[in-house]
Amino acid sequence: LTDAAEEELCKEVILVYYHLLTAVEPLARTQLDEKIERWMHTNFGAKIDFDIEKTLQNLTELQAEMQEKETGQGKRALLTRQPDGSLKVLPLPQAKQLIDHIWDNAFAYANKQAGP
Repeated sequence: LTDAAEEELCKEVILVYYHLLTAVEPLARTQLDEKIERWMHTNFGAKIDFDIEKTLQNLTELQAEMQEKETGQGKRALLTRQPDGSLKVLPLPQAKQLIDHIWDNAFAYANKQAGP
């Protein structure tokens, strides 16, 4: 049951990330929700009521302090909400770096060298 729930969460995250990444214009939450629901209906014949808010929260929470070459250190999030209400995701290369960084630092003890 846990595996199925995690798989569904992963699918939802991928759907949101993909649609934001490939959008021609910035999308607000309601526009994104409608776009995903239309996409599911067009591609799979499934009429769904996509619960987008939890997925947006999960993507926003995927963040870490990152060392930037040009801008120094700063917190990076996979998804940010812009002042105009639109949503923005990191481009794929930066998203992969962020996820890799989060994974590599998930367990602090794994990165510490063993004592004598």
